[in-house]
Amino acid sequence: MSGPSDRRFDLNLGPLTVGDSVVKNDMTAAVVARNLVTPRDNRLLSKRSDELAVKDSLALSVQCAGSVSNMAQRLFARTRQVESLAAEVMSLKQEIRGLKQENKQLHKLAHSYATNMKRKID
Repeated sequence: MSGPSDRRFDLNLGPLTVGDSVVKNDMTAAVVARNLVTPRDNRLLSKRSDELAVKDSLALSVQCAGSVSNMAQRLFARTRQVESLAAEVMSLKQEIRGLKQENKQLHKLAHSYATNMKRKID
């Protein structure tokens, strides 16, 4: 008998294993969503009373909603992080522009000083 890591869903695209990622691959996510209830689960649910099947379906729906809510919160937090980093990048770019301008002025000043010193020496 195969273990949980050998669980597979067969599709036109080939078998899907628990090593596949629904986060990294949209096709994998679609496959998992399509096969959320496996054939074995269908057989188990068909043997239960209507009331128990409804309760199990409700529990599955709540788990799915919780998972979607968790993913939304993670994406929202990631969006805030990206926005914060973008603002920091803009701030650093402005600082770099200021430093470049200051560097140009210092370069001109050093060149002028060197020219004046050379004239005094000659």
